[in-house]
Amino acid sequence: MQVVQQLEIQLTKESKRFQAMKAHVHMVPSEPKPFCQPVTVSSEPFPDGLVHPPAPAAAPVTPLQPPGLGSTSVHSGGPARRRSSHEFGSPVCSELAQNHDFYKNAAVRPPFTYVSLIRQAILESPDRQLTRNEICNWITRMFAFFRGKTDNWKKVVSHNLSLHECFVKVETVKGAVWPVDEQKYQKQRSSRMTGSDDLGPQFWRP
Repeated sequence: MQVVQQLEIQLTKESKRFQAMKAHVHMVPSEPKPFCQPVTVSSEPFPDGLVHPPAPAAAPVTPLQPPGLGSTSVHSGGPARRRSSHEFGSPVCSELAQNHDFYKNAAVRPPFTYVSLIRQAILESPDRQLTRNEICNWITRMFAFFRGKTDNWKKVVSHNLSLHECFVKVETVKGAVWPVDEQKYQKQRSSRMTGSDDLGPQFWRP
């Protein structure tokens, strides 16, 4: 009789333990399902009557160009030359700082007026004044385009020195030298920018 009671007590305990475990299992939340389900693209053809979605357009390819040279156009039998819309308005000093070796070694026509070249040559001199021959020597040293050319372009340099008021002729014991009147140069440059461009009929005749 005592054994039966012990078995009943043990059975009751096991039953309670089983019920507790069962209740605990029901309390554990189920694993949340992902919000976005992966979309499976079917390889089957579209049914008749349905419009096919358009294929994505390919991204445009941007051509690369070497830095510092801008856009160029190549003439047959001649070198490439800068043809950007702002080429004639860029200061000589900044342009030469970026492409000094290019102009010094390549026989490419520089995009500057004679007035700009003459002024730059004078400003780089220690005394801020040069003779006509010293100006021509500076131009041939800085630009390979002028080397080996006839002397016609040197006559154009003389013409520009006499024509433009920004160049002031000063007679010395050694001969005539030419400083720059910067105020007149800036005034003259402003009038050109609002009117015609810097290129005159006397510009390129090397």
